[in-house]
Amino acid sequence: MKILHSLIEDCKDSPVKDVVVGIFNTLVIAERAGIASTLRPVRDEGGILPETISGKTTKELARLSLSENPIEASIGLAVINASVPLPKHSVEIDGRELFLKKGKDKICACIGHFPFIQKLEPMLKKLYTFEKKPSEGDLPEEKIPDFLPLADVVLITGMTLTNHSFESVMKHVKKGAYVLFMGPTVPVSPILFDFGIDALCGTLVIEPEMVREQVKMGVSYKDVKGLKKVCIAKERMYG
Repeated sequence: MKILHSLIEDCKDSPVKDVVVGIFNTLVIAERAGIASTLRPVRDEGGILPETISGKTTKELARLSLSENPIEASIGLAVINASVPLPKHSVEIDGRELFLKKGKDKICACIGHFPFIQKLEPMLKKLYTFEKKPSEGDLPEEKIPDFLPLADVVLITGMTLTNHSFESVMKHVKKGAYVLFMGPTVPVSPILFDFGIDALCGTLVIEPEMVREQVKMGVSYKDVKGLKKVCIAKERMYG
């Protein structure tokens, strides 16, 4: 994917000090720490060998984001989040607030499940939710070409980078739709604006040691302490 190659190219090269793969989250500690959601294998395969990561630098491990192995791809995204240059300015806001501001009374679409979306749905004109494993009320990903082009506001999970579906999703977003990229896997990098994103909400690791212990214990992302959620936008968020 072009977007991953651009992010890898932008990574600062430095030694990787630690890699922790938890059931919910993956953490990489280099000069800075980065987190990403763990994409778990569908079957009992997709593990990783120690020599794959031992003694490697961030530039080398960032290339794992291109792997079809879900664990390797998760590590690669966490490395990218630990090593892409951060923007000079970001805003510490709740991404839900931005989504509602842009999506109220409009046709909206979500790629992936977001825990807050059901509470906001009554304030939207229409909501389409697409999932690889759809629950009741969801649409399967095969329906994206039919319904995604109808949306005025599109909310996309960062996991589309890990499972390499981002570019296939974006080609069905209509011109002029507002695209919000959200989740712990989303790199806080303005490079994403070159790929059709209008605003992104990602996560910075503020307390690496605290986060490492929680990732090892299997604490879910929403309960992990020591993180900071931030947003950056191509233009004014509330314009």
